[in-house]
Order: sequence, then structure tokens, then C-alpha cells
Amino acid sequence: MRASDYDEAYYLSHCGPIPYTRERPEWGEFFGKVADEIARLLRPRTMFDAGCAHGFLVEAAWRRGIRTWGRDISEFAVSQVRRDLRDYVTAGSITESLGGPYDLVTCIEVLEHMPEEESLRAIAAMASAAPRILFSSSPIDFDEPTHINVKPPRWWLERFAEAGFAPVPEVDARFLTPHAFVVERVAEPVSDRLVASFACVIEERLARVADERAAAKVRADFSDTIRKLHDVSAEAETARIARSLAEAKLADAVASAAAGLAGVRSEAAAGLEAARAETVALREAVLGQQARAVRAEAELATVQASLAFHLGLRLLRVASVVPRPVRRAVRSLARPAWRALGGRLTSRAEPAPAAAAAPEAPAASAPPALEFEKPLRSAEDLVGERFSALRGFTAFPLAEGPRRLSVLTDSVGPSSLFGGVGTSLLLAARLADRLGAQLRIVTRTEPPDAEPVREVLKRNHVQFDGVLETAFLPLDGSRDLPLGQRELFLTTSWWSTWAALRSVPRERVIALVQEDERMFYPRGDDRLRCAETLAEPGIPVIVNTEALFRHLRAGPEPLLNLDRDGDWFEPAFPGVAPVPQPSGKRRLFFYARPHNLRNLFWRGIEALDAAAADGIFAPDEWEIHWAGNDVPPATLSRGVVPIRHASMAWGDYQRFIASMDAGFVLMDTPHPSYPPLDLAAAGAAVLTNTHPGKESLAHYSDNIMCVPLDLGSLREGLRRLEVLARDDAARARNRELDHIQRDWTQALDPVVGRLASRFQGI
Repeated sequence: MRASDYDEAYYLSHCGPIPYTRERPEWGEFFGKVADEIARLLRPRTMFDAGCAHGFLVEAAWRRGIRTWGRDISEFAVSQVRRDLRDYVTAGSITESLGGPYDLVTCIEVLEHMPEEESLRAIAAMASAAPRILFSSSPIDFDEPTHINVKPPRWWLERFAEAGFAPVPEVDARFLTPHAFVVERVAEPVSDRLVASFACVIEERLARVADERAAAKVRADFSDTIRKLHDVSAEAETARIARSLAEAKLADAVASAAAGLAGVRSEAAAGLEAARAETVALREAVLGQQARAVRAEAELATVQASLAFHLGLRLLRVASVVPRPVRRAVRSLARPAWRALGGRLTSRAEPAPAAAAAPEAPAASAPPALEFEKPLRSAEDLVGERFSALRGFTAFPLAEGPRRLSVLTDSVGPSSLFGGVGTSLLLAARLADRLGAQLRIVTRTEPPDAEPVREVLKRNHVQFDGVLETAFLPLDGSRDLPLGQRELFLTTSWWSTWAALRSVPRERVIALVQEDERMFYPRGDDRLRCAETLAEPGIPVIVNTEALFRHLRAGPEPLLNLDRDGDWFEPAFPGVAPVPQPSGKRRLFFYARPHNLRNLFWRGIEALDAAAADGIFAPDEWEIHWAGNDVPPATLSRGVVPIRHASMAWGDYQRFIASMDAGFVLMDTPHPSYPPLDLAAAGAAVLTNTHPGKESLAHYSDNIMCVPLDLGSLREGLRRLEVLARDDAARARNRELDHIQRDWTQALDPVVGRLASRFQGI
């Protein structure tokens, strides 16, 4: 294991399909979830990550209050560690002493890269450093060139047992990998029976994962079969229509010939001859159409009779995990059906057909295993891969079904229901109630959770007593969506609108627009698709706030479709009464979202730092709270240290807002945004920024001040904000006289009524 083997090129191409870089948010999200589970299940106060790479887990653990150190053999990887954590991460071998003691050592996918004798020294170093070890090492990935020490789980368990560490069955480490486990130091020798039993548990987990992947493959193949079935059905229907038209034309020709016989005999003879010629031609056309229809119907019958079709229908009714014997049977029995659809089976050991000039592929050393032949990549495939979030979905048509409104969104969960997502659920609940329809939440990036949805409805006093369903429709197309004849779709973003318009009848789609989403992108393909979707004619577009509606309808790049199909509403903010704090200090909330560019995080901290240098919001009188995801630790001028907060549930967020005297919220958008209105509704003074078309928000509340975004204006604005925040009487008076809507039912019912009238026939 040489440090030089693990350079920048290695991390870009050897860690799976996603490059292992700080620019990819997937890694931060993954290690954040791992750190959450470590904190919940193992509760360490101190931790050491052996083989920490770029320090993602070290960083995530510190954010959760766990004092964490790390070491990695790669100097390049250590150079990528976040600057403020580099004192806690060193470059070196984990075969040497790790220091400590720590409450926990983690070692994630590291020892398979080391020769066996070095991996044993690494185990000894970990065993000396902590009483508990969270460990994983791939038991199956022999293809990676740097994997020189791949062992089954039992081998590693036996080595830890020799070091005096026994498996901990009550800790389920599958949040990391299927083969991960936790061991802890014990006084007595570890029994072989315990090691063997626990190894069997891990092997069963691995087998289940393999079966799930096989099941997903079968489901994907079934989806292809369904798509082909739809194509064949469409062709058969076209042939039947053509046959009917030809027969009708033939009947007209015969009638015309009969009418000609009643005229002059000479003209009738000529007309009769022409009619006979036309009749012969039309009969030949009918026979041709009939033959094509028969062939299409025969192909349809072949598909419906195929084992792949029936197996797919059965897979829709059973659990998603298919046992291994059934998977083998599916693979062998599906071959005739696949050939009937124009495909064929190949062996991994046999090269696929290629152009004559292409070199012959070398024979594989592994035993042959049958798989479906993959087609060449088309332009459509390339575009689909680039814009994976825009993928449509396969609707599974139902002959009948209830009247239902489906909300199509990315995800719903305790921390994703603020602002826009929560608003879409409130609008959907009111519209479904008005239509007497069921409500279904359809998510695309993670499985939905109905409980937070009910919590949002309850806390916003929106009544919905109807049926609430959820459905998961992943972007990989592995699931189909049952679709009734009386179904409406409410889309929540331009990309969900794009997907819906390509998957369901457009007359059933309602688009909810809560931002000028074109501003999310630089000029390019993403912005082009966004602009095309927002301008899509013929579908109702509901805009959140009159200010945003004016901007979209008459701004620099107006959407002309809003003249006919646009409508708007003002959001409501039920809020809670201000809550005094026992500390006696006043509190300032800064909306800190460094990864959401329109929130201008960096300009915001510049302004706060300048204000602190001027003695504004002095720490002996004020607490400064930064709330948002991935907020970095920081200090401001004069030693002011902000208090950082991560994601909060809905109720916690409302209580947090109610405890604030002042708010500082930047939003480079024509939309007023929700946090200023949330804060003002609770009686806090708020400073936000102007934007073309958003010069003032005083029509909502005199507690909201707007200033330009230059640093001097923000600095002076923060001075004025502190003055107003100290004037409790003025803030209370402004709250009593504001024009912020507090009742969601009253806010939504006008636009809901107009939508209900438009869709009453569906």
C-alpha cells in the first residue's frame, strides 16, 4: 500500500461512479447520515477515523459534537481536508500507534488495500486505541486493482477475536454497508460459535442485497417489456383504425357506383368501370391493412403470453426481494420471451457483435453468466443521463380508480417541509378537499413519509379528512405509477412539471411556481429547459405571491402563458407569539445557507462582521444565531462567536423563530421569501435586501426593512435593525397593524375555487 497510489486520479475514478471530491454533495450527505447513526447508536465523545481520506466523516462527526481525529496514507487526500480541521488529520500509516484512548475507532473500506501482514498490524493498532471499533471491508470487490487483501467477513471477525474483540449483535451497522459490523473489547476469550453465527448473519445480509439487485434487474427488464407492449398495442390500434377508414371509403365508392347506374347508360358504363377499378384498389388496401393488423395483434398476443410479461405482473404483487432460486429461474425462462421482442441473450464470456474493423474482445476468465445484451448508447440515452432528474415515468393505467390529486415532488420528510414543499402540500390538501378527491404524495428521490405531511397540515390548521396515500417513483424507472382515469397532478418544480408533461395527459397537470427558477442556472442547457417548461402553454400555473407573479408576467423575460393560464396567492404565516428567553439577552437570527447561492451567505457574513466591528449586536447584550445546513464554524470581529443550528423539524423551527428579536435574511430573488414573513409574523424586526421589483416589503409589515446589497447599505441597515429590535413597543405595534395573512384556508381558497371550477369535469 503506497501513498503514491492514492493520488487525485485515484479518487476521481476508483471510488465508484461518483468522483470522490468535495464538490459532489452526495459524499457529504452519505457521511452525514453515517455520523448521525454513530451518534445515535454508539454515542462516542471521542473518535478516530482510520483511513479517513478527505476527512468527510471527521467533518460530519465534529458537526455532531464528537471530537474526532483521523489519519490516511495519502498526502493528497489529507490536503483535501477542510482547512479548519487539518490540525486533527495527519498523513501516515494506520499500522502505527493511533494515540488515544478514544471511545470509538472507525475503519471503513481500508484494510482490503493493505497486505495481509500490514492489515494485522492495523487491527492491533486499532485494538489498542479504543474499546469499540466500527469496521467494514469489501468481501466481494476483486476487480479494483488496489484491493489486494479481500477477505470474507468471518476472516476479519476471527482476527478481531484474536485481538480480544467480540462482535456486538445488538448494533446493526448496515447504515454503513451490508457487511459492516461493530466489535468491542471483552475480558473473556471470544467463542468460535459467536464468530461463526455473526458471520452467517452478515453473509445473509450480503445475499439479500444481491437478491435485491437481481430483483431490480428483473423489474427493469419487465418495465422494458411493458414499454414494448405499449408500442405494439399502439401499432395494433393504428392498424385497426386504418382498416376502418379503408372500409368506410370502400362503402362510399360502392354507393357512388350505384348512384351512377341511375344516370345515362353510357355515362353509367364509364362510371361503373371506374368504380370497379377503384374498388379493386381499395380491396387490396384493405387486405394489406388487415394483414398488418393481424401481424400486430399476433405480436401483442406473443408478448402477453411471454413468461417475462407474466413474471413481471407477479413481481408487482410480491415483495421486492426475489429469492435466489427464483432469480435463476427467471433468467433462464425469460430467454424465449426476450427473443420474441427482438433481443437476445449473450454470455459475458462471449464478445458482442461489432463492426468488422473492431478488434475481437478477449475471453473472460470468469465462468460465463448470461445477461441481456445492452444496445449502443443513443443521443436520447446521453441526454437522459445528463438530465436524470427530468426523467419521466411509466404510468400503469387502471380501468377505473378514485378521483385523486397526486403531488409530484422530490421528497418529503421532517426537515424538507419548510417553505415551498410545505406550501404545495397545503394547496394540494385544500384542492383535494374541494374536489372531494383522495390525496397522494409521489416522491422521486427518497421514499415518502406521511407523518410529517400530517404534522404540517395540523400545525398550519388546514383540515383534510380524506384518504392520504404515498408512493415512491424513483428516477431509475424501477417502479410504475398506478394511474386512474380521474387523476390530477400538482407539480412542485419545473423539473417535476417536465417529467409529468411527458408521462401523463397534459390536461391533468397543474404547475405550482414558487420562484423564478431560471435564476438557478447560468445560461445553458439547464436554463433553456427550465425556461421552456415555465413557458409551457395550456396548463394552469399557480404562482406563490403577487410580487413573483408580476415579475414572471411582466419582468425582463416575461412568460406570456401567464396572461391566460396564470393565477397567484399570498402565503399565510400562522406564527406564534414572541417567547422571552431566560438568558435575558436579545437574539438575532441569520439565515445561513452557504450552498444555496441565492441566499448570499458570503455577503451576509461580511456585513455581520463589519457590524460587529462597529459594536453592533454586542455579545454582552446579544446572541447571534446562524441556522442552516452545513454552516461553517466562524468568529466575527471583537470575538463574537455565532451559535450554529442545523436542520430543525417544523415545530422546533416555529419555536426558534418566536424566540428572536431580529432577523437578517438575504435572498437575491423577486420572491419576498418566507423567513422575513415568518419573523415579522412573530413580532421580530427583519432586514432583507431589495431586488428589481422588490423595493419594499412594508405592504406586509413595517417590521421588515429592505436595503440594497452593497456592503455599506447592509452595514447601515444592520444598525437600523438593532435600533428597531430594541424598541419592543414599536415591534408589537407593527405586528398588530401588519397585513400578513395568518389563515391558510382564507389565503388559498380563492385560487382553489378557480382551479376546482376548471377541473370539475375530471
